[in-house]
Amino acid sequence: MPPAKDLGVVIDSTLSCNEHVTPTVSKCIAGLSQINRMKWALDRKILATINNALVFSRLFYSPYVWGSTSKKNISKLQKV
Repeated sequence: MPPAKDLGVVIDSTLSCNEHVTPTVSKCIAGLSQINRMKWALDRKILATINNALVFSRLFYSPYVWGSTSKKNISKLQKV
């Protein structure tokens, strides 16, 4: 059965969230890379706002989904 996507959350038949965690981590790392490239040009408050917009908004969008995922996926998310 193919995974379903609802409100941006990808749900597979085993509720492992593998197909949701991998792209989420990739997008967060991309956002952190962008922030790192421009950190010298902006003040700390603006950087915190950009960090919240590009990274934390993705991580905390659906925290209840992470409850059924594996420890490996949780570890990936925590490393971000």
